[in-house]
Amino acid sequence: MAAVADAAGTERMFVIGHCHGGPPAIVYAATHPERLAGLILMSTFANGKADINHPGALSEEDFASWMEAVDHWGEGRSMSYFNPSRYEGRLYRHLYASFERAALSRGMARAAVACTRDIDVTPALGSIRVPTMVMHCTDDFLPVESGRFLATSIPHARFVELDGADHAPFVGTGSEQVSAEVLEFIGAHDSLSPVARERFGAILFTDIVDSTREAARHGDERWADLLMRHDIAVRDEIDRRRGECLKFTGDGYLATFTLCEDALRCAAALQTIAAEYGFAIRCGVHAGDYTAAGDDAVGLAVIITSRLMSAAGAGQILASTPC
Repeated sequence: MAAVADAAGTERMFVIGHCHGGPPAIVYAATHPERLAGLILMSTFANGKADINHPGALSEEDFASWMEAVDHWGEGRSMSYFNPSRYEGRLYRHLYASFERAALSRGMARAAVACTRDIDVTPALGSIRVPTMVMHCTDDFLPVESGRFLATSIPHARFVELDGADHAPFVGTGSEQVSAEVLEFIGAHDSLSPVARERFGAILFTDIVDSTREAARHGDERWADLLMRHDIAVRDEIDRRRGECLKFTGDGYLATFTLCEDALRCAAALQTIAAEYGFAIRCGVHAGDYTAAGDDAVGLAVIITSRLMSAAGAGQILASTPC
């Protein structure tokens, strides 16, 4: 999403996340608020895991029915599931079948649905600081409670409940209402001033173990040379993992990432790099809100990450539960 925005030269934009597009839109809004003028979530969810305690969670029966619907992907028959208000029209079914075949193969469709059970972006919801509207049909196969949960969990979000059972609301009987709501929302927020650089993401702290003793062992000149070569390798690895290196602390680094997975993999790679240079590092990884301030980051999440790093032993990575 960032690459597309950069290529288009878009400084601030409205993002619409529908179904599986909702979770990445949520993460992008939480981690790049300065790029968004507003967020619209349609018929989507934050948590696809089978959790009976989570509002709007898909039951195992609903999930099995969803998987069964994509067994006929490419035939247009799944329209009875996704857009029932249009299923009786032969032209709509023909067009829908063409859409399915153009969009995904049957195997890819099954994989896309199956991955739902791996998705949980709930921790990012409270960090969204851009104007947000959530839309959901009352009788959507994806429970309307999922949309209500999003609206109550995102600060100051507006919830619009649509009549009907169509999963793609811009196709079904409520499409005119959807258009009107979206146009009103965009018109109300298209002149907002840029928001503060408050973000949600994964934070990584590293520290060279016994750096003073290592410097004495190698001598000042050789140690400075090692640190310089190590610095290049570390920054390259952080870039490769889609992270942002904010600060070099003298014997460690502070970096931020959109995803915990990238932060953890980067930490493991940095452990290997340090070993190649003959010393050990310790790492702390935590996900939470932080405020980017120039070449630094501040906030409770940053303090927690630092404490985790300090508690780690040589060659260890300590991560909090969110990661």
